[in-house]
Amino acid sequence: MLALLGLLVFPKTAVANTASNLVFYVDDINKTKPFEPTKTPPPTPAVFAQPTTSPKIRRNPIKTTRSNNTCRCLQWAKDQVGFGVNGVCVASRHPINRDRPLLNALIFTNEGYWVWCNGKKVWSGHAGYVLSFTDTTVTIREANLSRCKVTTRTLNINDSRIRGFWSPTAQTM
Repeated sequence: MLALLGLLVFPKTAVANTASNLVFYVDDINKTKPFEPTKTPPPTPAVFAQPTTSPKIRRNPIKTTRSNNTCRCLQWAKDQVGFGVNGVCVASRHPINRDRPLLNALIFTNEGYWVWCNGKKVWSGHAGYVLSFTDTTVTIREANLSRCKVTTRTLNINDSRIRGFWSPTAQTM
């Protein structure tokens, strides 16, 4: 039919048939499909540029409007004391380098919930920082133990929930 119209056909081109006002989309020389000229083809999937390196911190997908990261205990504690290990997505993955408290050291407990971290389901753990301590107790300030709130509490130094402490100035245990 296309040869009768005297048209030169190239692969993947639109060809008009003046006799019937139909438009054909030519996939190849042997196959043609009619389509409506007013319809637009379906959109192609969006392709976004992928980062050349993997991100260091994958954030918890919780949307927060509160300031100071009060819905994210680890980030909040690191912001308060001004230090912490970068690239750690949850408190349970943060290293510890002390088994005894130190003023303003980060404290890590095994409290928490299941979250996704770097594509794996992991236990979140919990973080805060040390306000004060004695031979038997440690007083900590923390965020998000109670949903998105900053709280202070005192724990026994031998409490089974305490995983350990971390300070940049601390010698290893």
